[in-house]
Amino acid sequence: MRTLITTLTLILFSCGVALAHPSWGIVVDAEGRIYFVDVTHNGDGTLWTYDPETEKLTALRKWFHAHNLTLNADQDMHTAIAIWRTGEVEGEGHNYLFEYHPETDQLDTLLFTDDWDLFHGGQYALSHTMQEAYFPMDGELRTHSLIDGTTRTIAFPFERISTLATGPNGYLWISDSRYKDGTILRWSPDTGFDEIITNFFPEDRSDALLENRNHQIFYGLGFSEHCNLLVGESVERALWEVADTGEKVLRYQSPEHWMPTGMYYRDGKYYVMEYGFDQGHLGPRIVILDRDFKEVELLEFSF
Repeated sequence: MRTLITTLTLILFSCGVALAHPSWGIVVDAEGRIYFVDVTHNGDGTLWTYDPETEKLTALRKWFHAHNLTLNADQDMHTAIAIWRTGEVEGEGHNYLFEYHPETDQLDTLLFTDDWDLFHGGQYALSHTMQEAYFPMDGELRTHSLIDGTTRTIAFPFERISTLATGPNGYLWISDSRYKDGTILRWSPDTGFDEIITNFFPEDRSDALLENRNHQIFYGLGFSEHCNLLVGESVERALWEVADTGEKVLRYQSPEHWMPTGMYYRDGKYYVMEYGFDQGHLGPRIVILDRDFKEVELLEFSF
């Protein structure tokens, strides 16, 4: 295993906010460059890229409060932000859905609204057709049409939607940290909802990174080499592979004081983003695993 440390001087964001809802968006392009979002530095947050050839970490956007980041087949990235400003009331704010073109460093706005009922940038997933943006709001799952601008609710008795992801087969995957003690659901407009696994979290939560149960939740959703769902969570600080049958297999457990929030598979490697807490905020850092989920490299950044 090789440990790499990159130095950068930054501003530290609130530890409490970071650990309550850190970023999980991480992707790797065809050239092996790593991109990730991080809400703990540069004020509201940062869009980063790391080049393994030069070992250089670069801030592409600062004051950029994004949690999720996705990559399509054309190597274009998508992300969203939700901006809260002093004096605004609940239900208002600035919400953007962006498409980022890394080769030109161009950031295109696909959607902007001040109405959180129409779209909220804190969490989202895009349909494979790029015609729908899914997001949670007020305990509901909603979908916003990028074609005609309408928003509708997809009914289900959710309790706390944590993360969303669109899988390789077109299904929308949803994690709910409270419903039936932790549930992973799969949805499509043709088949509706399937509860793939319930009672995900153990009764014994002594391994949890944070004692507050409001912070014992699911984080990123990704997909394995075999297109199975990958789930990161803070209760057992673990990365799980979940089959369509509901069987779950432990693939990686973060060391003490750390938890896995995001993950991405590319060319025989898994890139796992971790956040931590030990009398203060830690990370993010990136653990690289081989296709058997064995650690081969650790990227630590001295922010």
